[in-house]
Amino acid sequence: MQLAEILLPGGLPQSWDPALRGVLSKVRANLAAAGLPASEALAFAFGCYQIHLPPDAVVDTELAAAAVEAAEESLRQGDAGKACGAAAASWPSSSAR
Repeated sequence: MQLAEILLPGGLPQSWDPALRGVLSKVRANLAAAGLPASEALAFAFGCYQIHLPPDAVVDTELAAAAVEAAEESLRQGDAGKACGAAAASWPSSSAR
């Protein structure tokens, strides 16, 4: 099952494409700020986005879970932009936000 189908069971909002591009841009900027080659760390292949992190990378699952909850609530309220902001806010502080 595709991530979009899980997160948006009612279908994609009309603004999903620009919202996704904005989030991906912020993700790449944060990867670059962390010293990773952004175009390699977040790549599009085989019809999907793939993230490639170093073996010693740590993903804060609690922070990610809170961001998902906030994004889901924003989507339930019909605010895709706010949902993207909630997802981007889960990244460590940087000038890329």
